[in-house]
Amino acid sequence: MDTLMRTSVKQLEMAFNCPRKWAFHYLEGVPQVEGEALSIGNALHAQMKALLTGTPTAHGPETFIGKMARALMQYAEPRSVRAVSEIIKLVPLPEYGVKVDLRCDFMDCPEFKDWKTTGAPSKTAKLQNGKLWALSDLTNDFQFNIYAFLLMQEHWRGTNYVTGEWCFVSKKFSKGQTPKTWTVKKGITYGEARAWWDKYCVPTIALIRDMKAAWAAKQIDTARAMPHNPASCEFTGHFCDAAGHCGMVSSPITCYNELHLPVLP
Repeated sequence: MDTLMRTSVKQLEMAFNCPRKWAFHYLEGVPQVEGEALSIGNALHAQMKALLTGTPTAHGPETFIGKMARALMQYAEPRSVRAVSEIIKLVPLPEYGVKVDLRCDFMDCPEFKDWKTTGAPSKTAKLQNGKLWALSDLTNDFQFNIYAFLLMQEHWRGTNYVTGEWCFVSKKFSKGQTPKTWTVKKGITYGEARAWWDKYCVPTIALIRDMKAAWAAKQIDTARAMPHNPASCEFTGHFCDAAGHCGMVSSPITCYNELHLPVLP
């Protein structure tokens, strides 16, 4: 009997950032609404896969999605046709008691890539608060670090150094324009990736396991009782599709800070 708890990069990052949001979606079953950003991202990923595997595409080359995919193809080398054949790889980690879904857009040892859509008009565009609009550093990106660890731990066992590259395409372009693209790249050793996993993911796995156990034992019957991390939603429910259920109130059990999860620099 398989006793490994199944999880994913998305679940680990969500539980780390806000356990209550994770509980709403994965314990209480609140639907994760596919908004415009996610819908466009999913359509682009499907278009890229079709282009790389030579299967029929859902969007023509001059459509909104088609143009973004054509712009990203410069980062997809011919070997990608082989690499995309293993888009989903379930990685067992018995020493941690979990198995993790790996959903990689491109894998060809020692390199992996991911296609990203962004509302940022350029690589240097900033938000009103002065922060860069798009991700500019993969050092503490959950997806990058977990992918690197999983690939070297299991899929590319024996490899000691890999490179991850996030390939961005801007959604901000007008008719007749070519979408702007750029990449953010980082290399990491197996030791660095495992240390990151142990520091940030191991306590998060323990937290998920505890929340599941409390729910199964009916010690908690509402996700709203789980610890809420106000900073994760800018104290307003910003960008949270469970905000309508959350209420941004304190947990009657414990506050997020009392979980003693490591703080990302």
